[in-house]
Amino acid sequence: MKAAKRPRPLKHGTAWWVEHDGEVALVRRPPRGLLGGMIALPASGWTLQAGIELPFEGPWQLLPQSVRHGFTHFELDLRVARLDAVERPSMLGGHDIIWTAREAVADAGLPTLFARAAALALVSPPLSSARIPETA
Repeated sequence: MKAAKRPRPLKHGTAWWVEHDGEVALVRRPPRGLLGGMIALPASGWTLQAGIELPFEGPWQLLPQSVRHGFTHFELDLRVARLDAVERPSMLGGHDIIWTAREAVADAGLPTLFARAAALALVSPPLSSARIPETA
């Protein structure tokens, strides 16, 4: 008889969709670890504590949907926060930014988790007054 599988813990994170002049900020993940070396949306760390982590203050908009993804040892609930940046940052989350045309993001070779987060951002209505309070 097979032993029952242990439930996988649920971790939380925030992906940051930062747009400037029709381009979206992407980063290359560190070479080691999950999704190592892959191009991705910049993001917070993944923790057991639910919450929204932002890289800097601004008029961020939190998308109502999140992306749920299963890894071998845990489940991840990834929220997506969007920002139309007034200035073009050069780094996010400690990573150099790869500016990519908005129309090319779907073809950038993102891993499934980040491709699904990008798809949410691409189909969401334009940025509006539904903002995350700047004290988040």
